[in-house]
Amino acid sequence: MVGKNMYMGQIPIALSPPSPKGFVDGELLVIACTRPDMVWQLELDVELADGQVVQAHWPFLMTHTE
Repeated sequence: MVGKNMYMGQIPIALSPPSPKGFVDGELLVIACTRPDMVWQLELDVELADGQVVQAHWPFLMTHTE
């Protein structure tokens, strides 16, 4: 995961092996930011059964209030 509107480095996410239905889960610790709004992007490389690798990118907004 990477910050889009402020460089925060790359945050690794440890994912579980796929379940029989193909689902994975994982946990991450998001770094606190001084900005009230932070845009993050999850960047995931997925290897398909045929060996092809596709990339998926999910941007999302995190907001905090004091």
